[in-house]
Amino acid sequence: MVSPHSAVHGTERPSGCQVDKTALSGTANVARPRPARYHGATVAEGTFGQLHLTAHAEGALIDVKVVPGSSRDRVAGPLGARLKVTVSRPAEKGAANKAVVHLLAEALGVPARDVRLTSGPARPEKTFLVRGLGPEEVRRRLAAR
Repeated sequence: MVSPHSAVHGTERPSGCQVDKTALSGTANVARPRPARYHGATVAEGTFGQLHLTAHAEGALIDVKVVPGSSRDRVAGPLGARLKVTVSRPAEKGAANKAVVHLLAEALGVPARDVRLTSGPARPEKTFLVRGLGPEEVRRRLAAR
C-alpha cells in the first residue's frame, strides 16, 4: 500500500514524524518531527550542561525531578534544569526518596551515605546534597555514565 506521503513526495516519511492531518485539502501532507516531552518540558538527550547544580560547603546540590512508581529505576537524564530520575518504589513513607539516594549514589560512584535529601521530601521536585563532589565533577560523572 502506498502512503499519502509516498504518493506526493515519492519517499517514505522519516521515522519520528507525524502527519499534519489538517492539510487534507488535496495538498501535500506536512511531516514534522515530534520532540520528546514530559509535562511541557523537553527532555534533552545527552547534555548535562543545563542542570542546576549549586556549590555547597560539603559538596554539590542537585535539583531532581522524581517519578515514583515507574517500571524501573534509572537516571533518565536532564529535564530542563533538573535531573529526571525514575524509581519503581512508591511515594510512601520515604521509600522513593531512599531509592533515589541509592540510585544517585550508584550513578555518581559515591557511597549512599554521601547523598542526602535536603528539600522536597513530599514533592516530586527535590534537592539532594552530594558530599565530596563539586558541581562540575557531578556533571562530568553524570555525562560519563
